[in-house]
Amino acid sequence: MTLEHRPAAPASMTYEQFVEAVVAGRASEAIARLRSEAVVEPNHVMLSQESLQRLSLMLLFTWGHPKEAIPVIELMMERYPEPGPPRLLAEAHAASGDVAGAIDLYSKYLEQNPDDATVRARLEELRKQ
Repeated sequence: MTLEHRPAAPASMTYEQFVEAVVAGRASEAIARLRSEAVVEPNHVMLSQESLQRLSLMLLFTWGHPKEAIPVIELMMERYPEPGPPRLLAEAHAASGDVAGAIDLYSKYLEQNPDDATVRARLEELRKQ
């Protein structure tokens, strides 16, 4: 029997490491690392829709980090383009003080979903600010 010697692969990024990096303002670095890990570990827990959504909601609504939530929401939208994330992204922009950005995102969303009365009402609220 022969043993093959090769360098050990670095450990995958953990949820805690990802959150710490995002909250510290290093989201682009953390996301880049996740993207590179996805090549060898496509089912990485941090790339699941559930993990990204939960973290986005926690950053935005629980921990009060709307600016830090934006790149995480954008990653989620990139991987899982669905109706929910654009609204979440708009709220993150609004909560971080970028009302014009939120209005733009909600307006674009309404072009695709003109019957969404909730978003239409939120858009009117933002326009009055």
